[in-house]
Amino acid sequence: MNPAPCPPATPRVSVAMITYNHVRYITEAVESVVSQKTTFPFEVVIGDDVSTDGTREKVIELQRQYPDKSRLLLHEKNLGGVGKPNFAATLTACRGDYIAYLEGDDYWDATDKLQRQVEFLEAHPEYVGCFHDIRMLITGTGIKEHSMTYPPETVRVGLSQMLQNGFPHLMTMMYRRGTVAAFPDWFFEMGMGDWAFFSMLVSKGPMAFLRNWPAGVYRIHGTSYWLGRPFVDRTLDEIKAYRTLMRVYGPEHHPVLQHKLNMHQFWLINAHQEQKNPAAARAAFWEAVRGWPRYRGVSLINVIRYALSLYVPWLLAGLRRLRHGSNPAPSP
Repeated sequence: MNPAPCPPATPRVSVAMITYNHVRYITEAVESVVSQKTTFPFEVVIGDDVSTDGTREKVIELQRQYPDKSRLLLHEKNLGGVGKPNFAATLTACRGDYIAYLEGDDYWDATDKLQRQVEFLEAHPEYVGCFHDIRMLITGTGIKEHSMTYPPETVRVGLSQMLQNGFPHLMTMMYRRGTVAAFPDWFFEMGMGDWAFFSMLVSKGPMAFLRNWPAGVYRIHGTSYWLGRPFVDRTLDEIKAYRTLMRVYGPEHHPVLQHKLNMHQFWLINAHQEQKNPAAARAAFWEAVRGWPRYRGVSLINVIRYALSLYVPWLLAGLRRLRHGSNPAPSP
């Protein structure tokens, strides 16, 4: 890789930005970082994983435009691993006391994001980091509000709460450099890199949820890696992730992880039905049913609905017609 020269000032905050084929969006992403209003120096470290659409040329141009705030990591060959090796390399290259993150197809729309998160962490040394809400920009639809599904009173978030209530978006986090000293093998093996990294952070100490402050925009578009994959592949990755987290973290976390795993096992039935693969759907059903009496990933009525849809779909359709008239009900 060929890193660009370091900006002269030692940064208080480093923003890690990974990018691959984001030429349509990378300028907005970078400018949303360099336009931050702060009382301290900061940098954005851009790791390009050998883009083929002109992104590399664009980030070189942007680094020349903002030489005092940006550095480049230009990998000589694509690191693969669905971006996780690039993610790890870029975060490792960050020099700031605090590290934030933004992908090359998203952007921040609050110019005080870095300042506010640093001020919070300076005032609250008991937290290893903090995160906030976002908005989502859906191609063809527009922006909609999105909030984490934590209970209203939640500020302090430990590993148990994060496993239960869900992982934030990486673009929302700021954490203290050194909290994650190394990336273990299981991080690269696990399909859900954001789940893996947040669990690594919060296993070292609590994070704070800065509620009701959507400081960034997460872009959902047709070339998104995650949403561009079949539902069945995404669900299998999530199932693998829960199994990995069970292996990594102690038995006190297993009940909530088993519940989430069982819920996704039932979702896998939907995914196989979507692909019109009844044999795989039935196999997934029996795998899910084996764990259901203990972990209850879905309600009993939904277990019955799944059974009817797989073995006597005509009966389920008749029951739906009786209940809803001519308006069909959604699949379980």
